[in-house]
Amino acid sequence: MNIKQIFKEDINRPINGVVQAGQIDEETIHTELREYVVTDEILNSLKEFYKNYEEVYNVPTKDVGVWISGFFGSGKSHFLKILSYLLDNKTIKGRAPFEYFESKIKDETLLAVMRDVGAKPSDALLFNVGSEASTNATRGSKESIIEIILRIFNEHVGYSTTLWVADFERQLERDGKYELFTNKIKALYDEEWETYRLKFRIRFGKIIDALTAIGYDEASADFLVRNTQKEFSISAKQLGQLIAAYCQSKGNDYRLVFLIDEVGQYIGMDNSLMLDLQNAVEEIGAATNGQAWIAITSQESITSVANIVDTTSFSKIQGRFKTRINLSSTNTDEVLKRRLLEKTETAVKTLEVIYEPNEQIIRNRLAFDDEQKRTQYHAAYRSTEEFVATYPFVPYQVELLQMVLEKIGVHGEGSSYASRGERSLLKSFQDAAIKHNDDSLGTLVTMAEFYPTIRQHLESTIVQTISRAEKRAANNEGLVEADVEILKVLYLIKGIAHIPATPNNIAALLLPRIDAERNELAIKESLNRLEGTLFIEKHADGTFSFLSDEEQEINSEIKNVDVNMTTIKENLVETFFAENYKKAKFTTSNGFVFDYNKRFDNYTKSNMKHPLTMQIITTDMTATEAAVQAIEGQMIIKLDHNLIAEAEEAIRLSEQTRRYVSAKRNASTTQAQHRIYDAKLANVDDYDVKAKELLTKACETATFYIQMQERTFRGNFEKQVNDAFEMLVQNTYKYLEYMDEPIPMKHVISEWKRMYEQGIQQDLLNATGNIRAYNEVLRYLEELIRNHQKPSLKEVLDKYSQVPYGWTEQDTIGILLALMHDSKVKLTITDELFSPANATEFYTKLNRTSDRDTIRVVPEVEVDPKVRKEFMSLYKELFGRLDGGDSYQEFANALKAAMEKHFLAPLQDITTYYQNNHSSSYPYPEYAKVISISNDVQRMLQIRDDEQLVQAFIDAEDDLLDAQEELEILTGFYLNKPIKRFDEAVQFLRSIESDLAQTESDDVKLLKKQLTDILVKPQPYKDIPLIPAIIEKLQQAIQDEVTAYKQMVAMQITQLEQTLQELQEFYSNNEAVSTVIAAKMPSFTQMQQQLLAAESIMLIKMKLSELRDVTAHIQQAAQEKEDELIHVTPPVTGELPPSSSDVPPPVVREKGTKIISSETLYRMLHKTEIQTQSELEDLLYELKQQLLKELKEHTLKFEK
Repeated sequence: MNIKQIFKEDINRPINGVVQAGQIDEETIHTELREYVVTDEILNSLKEFYKNYEEVYNVPTKDVGVWISGFFGSGKSHFLKILSYLLDNKTIKGRAPFEYFESKIKDETLLAVMRDVGAKPSDALLFNVGSEASTNATRGSKESIIEIILRIFNEHVGYSTTLWVADFERQLERDGKYELFTNKIKALYDEEWETYRLKFRIRFGKIIDALTAIGYDEASADFLVRNTQKEFSISAKQLGQLIAAYCQSKGNDYRLVFLIDEVGQYIGMDNSLMLDLQNAVEEIGAATNGQAWIAITSQESITSVANIVDTTSFSKIQGRFKTRINLSSTNTDEVLKRRLLEKTETAVKTLEVIYEPNEQIIRNRLAFDDEQKRTQYHAAYRSTEEFVATYPFVPYQVELLQMVLEKIGVHGEGSSYASRGERSLLKSFQDAAIKHNDDSLGTLVTMAEFYPTIRQHLESTIVQTISRAEKRAANNEGLVEADVEILKVLYLIKGIAHIPATPNNIAALLLPRIDAERNELAIKESLNRLEGTLFIEKHADGTFSFLSDEEQEINSEIKNVDVNMTTIKENLVETFFAENYKKAKFTTSNGFVFDYNKRFDNYTKSNMKHPLTMQIITTDMTATEAAVQAIEGQMIIKLDHNLIAEAEEAIRLSEQTRRYVSAKRNASTTQAQHRIYDAKLANVDDYDVKAKELLTKACETATFYIQMQERTFRGNFEKQVNDAFEMLVQNTYKYLEYMDEPIPMKHVISEWKRMYEQGIQQDLLNATGNIRAYNEVLRYLEELIRNHQKPSLKEVLDKYSQVPYGWTEQDTIGILLALMHDSKVKLTITDELFSPANATEFYTKLNRTSDRDTIRVVPEVEVDPKVRKEFMSLYKELFGRLDGGDSYQEFANALKAAMEKHFLAPLQDITTYYQNNHSSSYPYPEYAKVISISNDVQRMLQIRDDEQLVQAFIDAEDDLLDAQEELEILTGFYLNKPIKRFDEAVQFLRSIESDLAQTESDDVKLLKKQLTDILVKPQPYKDIPLIPAIIEKLQQAIQDEVTAYKQMVAMQITQLEQTLQELQEFYSNNEAVSTVIAAKMPSFTQMQQQLLAAESIMLIKMKLSELRDVTAHIQQAAQEKEDELIHVTPPVTGELPPSSSDVPPPVVREKGTKIISSETLYRMLHKTEIQTQSELEDLLYELKQQLLKELKEHTLKFEK
């Protein structure tokens, strides 16, 4: 059995590999529908499309865009064309298009939808946007998609494909004269209009004649013809309106579908074209309301093609293409197996028998290199089923060939044929299989055998290079025929990162049979011949790549670029300290950090200012010469000379390439040159990696020298350097071990505080806790005392950071703080004490490098015994016993704390209370003493020198004892109950101030004087207990006076009540006046209640006055109302009142006048003699009542 006999379908049959939009003959459509493979992906895509398409029949929408995306070989264009057949629904050889799918699709729901859609009227317009774009578009730009769609639509409805001519025809149609015009053209010139219009521009005159012949006046006809092109324009909205009018004329169920192929390639990165497409879809959708659809294909998804920064515009584009279908390359693999490679039953059984016994052997022969994890293709067959389905091809070839075609299309190495995806692949695989028609089973199609199908579509530069190699092989000029096959493969996989071009991989790609052994030796020999003849180049990573003629010339020029050795060495140094030993500083096992000098041969990485140096030597130096250089503080690392030389050469090639590309690239660089330069720059990374690998290898075999001896260390290079540094530090810094408990950087401040507050924390044997460092600094302080020196903190830190100490600054400061705790040293700034007690930013300043020059380190001097005795005696008398203290600093600290507690704190409490509560009327006693004592104490504590402060304390003994006695008295008053009683008395006097102003009571006046006498005394302390009793008596005296005054006022209230009662009785017959009085009486009652509730004489008087005012106000209101009623003028008889109301005006009875003579008045008196006030009051009351009675009926007039 040979190859051609294993296929179920004839492998030699015509297959329409490249399905073009213009192919519409019935036989082609029949073949495509019959052989179309519905994979799971295609099935899901059809479901997605028909779901959205059918839904619009019930729910109209403007979202009519369909975006079909997929990379090379995904079958998107084929899918688009199949959709066009289904939607156009033209009968093909007696069958509707959807009927071809009844055997391919098992989903009855989908088939029912396809059947229903196919039964409705529709037209599908399929075209390639690039092919249909007008050649008359402005040079350098592309025709808008709106105009392209309009051209296709015009052609569909029978108008010209020239847009402005179609606009002319459409104008005649609107005038109802288009058919008349075309008939006139036929009658006049014996030619159909469809042909005649092709030469519209040169037939202006004849067309004008035809227009005038059908009724247009000559001027209108001339304007219509000559301005048609000039005036023509089309917008997306106008296009939508044209299409909508057409669709509506066909009925509600009619659909018009534009299927546009390769839109993504046409748009490219042109945002204006993308927005043009958006506008077209948006306006057509809005105008037709779902009757017209636009389906497009693109190699990219909508998010990749829509290169739009404006998120609003991008959202609109996405919204217009609601239906999105993405096809993957796996679809191609399945189509290839089912359409081209499907086997007969006999072939299946035969191939199974061939493969299964040799499965592992075949896998090994087809395996790719995977050392660097770069090969992403699965070379061998995964199963027997895959072998049967794929043979005579290898699984990786489908995806790899897709990548090859994509590379050719993207990089411009071939024609548009290379972008035909699935159909190009199908043709390539068919051609390769046919080549082996008569070969026996076991034969494999190699990767090189795809080259002939692709060759005719490649750029001439590529073809010429391979043709030149073929000629040299034919003429035996350094190459053989097998070399050319390798060269073809190297071209095909060039630039494809997923499969490195190693000898082993090339051997797998060229394996001719499943039972053939891979001859890697022969492959390597071929590669050497090709490299020697400059057809290929070898890269730093051991891979090879194809070189075109131009690339060969560029390689030669790159090697001539001059690179200075200093540049190479700098690169090597940067790599060493960035990759091989990254530590900028070395940290010992105890946590000490050291800067070190970095020197690589004669090149220095940093300033040579540190005691420790790492010297790298790469020259050809003997061991003795290297050891001599390893003096104190020097670590010598010797690297292999040959390996470093190779690394330097790799760096040279990398730098030459960078410089060459940078110099050559400019505005005139061609696309092909850009591609070559990019490839060269990609190789630069490989050379950089190679240099790093060689440097690392040299480090792994490095030799170390310390203290003029060769040293051996174990572990990787970094560990060896760390161990070498440990040894170097130990030999250089001999006192470093004294600091056995270094302070961690992250706990510096907290540890400093602990050292200052607690001192050195030693173990039971006094062997740890930095005690040796403590003693070392203590000896240094004794030396400072002898020499009368006060060094700056910076000088001390510098001393201990250098050889032979090597202590960190934070550790040295910690020792100084421990010595401060033990009163062995103090810090000053401008001769003033600097410590946590008197400096809020003490630790911050210590930690700030800029402040350390101003801080002085001053050793503490021992206290004189006499001073000690006097100080301790006075301290005990004032404050109690002092435990410990051997230095002036300790005495001063204890004194400051005691003065603060026993003097300043209570004085401050007194001051605070005084400021918050004192009264100007009755000031607190002896506050001047508080100020005086406070000033004296603060003046003493301002002495910064500890020794002077202690002596000033002793000298002020008498003053301090007096101040203590006075302070006891003051605190007894100010900070206890007496001042509360004082404040209560002041507050009480303020509360009764108004009563005191009105009082006439002698008792009240006397008690007030007793209280105020106490408050104004200079020292009222003994009389303060009398205050509560005096306050109580004074309160009672005032209350008694108020009660008596209220009783007197009660009689006046009664008289006011009686006055108002008489007023009410007097006007009892006058309803209007009585109403006024009644309305104002509540104010009298309210004021009367307030008066009765008052508890002070002042308030009672005020309310009584207000009550009198209210009474007078009521009397006045009654009188005014009465006067108002008396003076109302009655209307004249027969006249109507001003108001139209039927309510009569109020009638006021006019009183008559009565003469009261002296005689009549005398008769009214019921007594002619009175002797007491009471009799007088009775007589007056009786007279008043009689007069009031008369006054109700008359106006009284008195006469003699």
